[in-house]
Amino acid sequence: MTKDQKPTVMIIEEDPGIREYYGLELEDRGYDVVTMGDVTAVKQAVSRSEPDLIILDPWIRGRYRWDVLSSVKQQDSQIPVLLCLDLDRHRNCAGLVEGVFVKSSSTADLLLKVGQLTGATCNERRR
Repeated sequence: MTKDQKPTVMIIEEDPGIREYYGLELEDRGYDVVTMGDVTAVKQAVSRSEPDLIILDPWIRGRYRWDVLSSVKQQDSQIPVLLCLDLDRHRNCAGLVEGVFVKSSSTADLLLKVGQLTGATCNERRR
């Protein structure tokens, strides 16, 4: 990412409402956002969009899909991954990812961690 480019954040989340909510919050602060609900095409989407950060909810179709995280890290271990969890009980994953946040109606923690991991200063609302 060059200084003039906006960071690209990929959101992998099966719930369309959460994808849209987080996507709009990030876009509103100047990030380019790519969203996915279907994990079958993650490798192709990562190659195509070259994200600066991936937000991943590993709970997909009723079970944890750690293979999606493994696939992303095997493809490009330099892309930071931020886990999006329903509960704050998976801190033991911290060695595999660059951050964890708990789903909430407040996006303050999400926005803080995205800014830290992308090194971007896209914090002001644009609207």
